[in-house]
Amino acid sequence: MRELARGDAASVAERLAAERWLRVDGAVPADANQSRHVLLAGELAEAPATYAALKQDFSDRVKQEILLGGEDAARPVVFRDVAEGIYTVCVSVTGPASAEERALVERAMAIYEADGPQPLNGEKLQAAVDAAQAETGIKPKRTDWDPPRCGAAASRSTHGPRAASRRLSRHERRSRWAATCLQRHLR
Repeated sequence: MRELARGDAASVAERLAAERWLRVDGAVPADANQSRHVLLAGELAEAPATYAALKQDFSDRVKQEILLGGEDAARPVVFRDVAEGIYTVCVSVTGPASAEERALVERAMAIYEADGPQPLNGEKLQAAVDAAQAETGIKPKRTDWDPPRCGAAASRSTHGPRAASRRLSRHERRSRWAATCLQRHLR
């Protein structure tokens, strides 16, 4: 998936179409801490003023939403299993993480991963966040999302064999997912 997101759009177009995937480069600033990408059915006349307004006013049209954080925040996203049609994609970002926020996330991840690779556990994840906050004295601030930027997107399908893709190891998936969950818990 990461290869598709980072690859040249033209070189992966056929594979994306065959898989019913839609790759979107939201032009997220490299220093963004988090980015939210929302796939809406149909066209949108104008972008909502806030992310909350987007979710409230268009909740019936939201097909998928992807939250990226840390080093992945600025990369393009790939929406999976997108039916052929016209869509609008909106992206909202946060500014750079402060040094305190980065330290808190790093400490929480270290606490969480201290017992080695294991299935993701929400209770343990929350305990790691709580322990990191107690150790560091850092309390996360509410996330300020920039107003969403929206643009049209189209999905087309093709017939043919499904392309093979490199699968992340179980540990890689857990670590990335845990880091994203930590970002969510800290906000």
